[in-house]
Amino acid sequence: MRSIVRFVVLTGAAVTAAVLLAACGGGAGSPAAYDGEWIAFHAEVDGNLDVYKVRADGSGLTRLTDAEGNDGFPVWSPDGRRIAFLSERTGNTEIFVMDADGGNLVQITNDEALDYGPVWSPDGTQIAFISDRNRTLSIYITSAEGGEARELTDNMGNDEVISWSPDGTRLAFQSTRSGNYDVYVINADGSEMRKVTSHLNADVQPDWSPDGTLLAFAIDLSGKDEETGEVINIRDIYTIPVDSTEARAETRLTQGLGTATAPVWSPDGSLIAFRAELDGRSAVYVIPAGGGSVTRVNAEDLANKFISWAPDSRRLVFEATTEDAGQAIFVAAADASDLKRLQVAGATVMGAPNWQPKG
Repeated sequence: MRSIVRFVVLTGAAVTAAVLLAACGGGAGSPAAYDGEWIAFHAEVDGNLDVYKVRADGSGLTRLTDAEGNDGFPVWSPDGRRIAFLSERTGNTEIFVMDADGGNLVQITNDEALDYGPVWSPDGTQIAFISDRNRTLSIYITSAEGGEARELTDNMGNDEVISWSPDGTRLAFQSTRSGNYDVYVINADGSEMRKVTSHLNADVQPDWSPDGTLLAFAIDLSGKDEETGEVINIRDIYTIPVDSTEARAETRLTQGLGTATAPVWSPDGSLIAFRAELDGRSAVYVIPAGGGSVTRVNAEDLANKFISWAPDSRRLVFEATTEDAGQAIFVAAADASDLKRLQVAGATVMGAPNWQPKG
């Protein structure tokens, strides 16, 4: 069995505080079901990981999966009506899709290889994912209704971290095909692959701007201290025009934050959120897309992952590992004016939050 779903059981105290659930009137046919106020995530309760959803204010918690085997890492469709996720219910990790209320389950992949990282096309009709079906990690595309997957990339390196262009015609990804991680762009039909970045160290985690003109990504600038020989880990966030032909056309947005990674554009294109780690502490930050003052939106944690924006571009949700709460989920205002923890009674793990687009 090949497994990518990493269901970590924390050794610390379980999350004991519960969300007091209120009826939210968010049935599949109601306007509230697609209003962009739902957050999908996974949580481990009683030793099994399942997909849940909850409104951003903490109400309406709903368990969406309840099968033998772990379910996790949910991703909303662009219209906010369906959710793709990983599941081990068949004995192997596969990609499934379900409606926002947990119904109409469809198995999207069925292969002994490692299939993970589903990313919806902007029109919601296709899903791109990563698989090692051909020895190395490659990108595949399949219908959101299931069916035969076609291999988009194929090489002796690894192709990972997919971002669709807003118009659905191209995909950006990171790849080791040149011997080092660089950012590439390829047409959705597999034609005209092009290398976008080229640095001595790794260029990773591309994310397409909402207007389709820029890619945000992280550059590894690590090196050794000339006096002590100590390795200094540095990563910073940059943007680059997707179709620029100029050498070194990128713009540096961050500096002095340690390892800044995982940039995510706000839906209106005005801000970029990212995580940064310095001296063993991590936090989520927001910076104007054109550069400027950085805002730290949360207290420093042990780790932060899975940053996802609200449709209004004023709020975001993320996973945090904290000393007192373990692995938890927080909703924060982009201007750092508010921070709220979402909780599930008895959960030992909560993670991979993804904010629903407004349907």
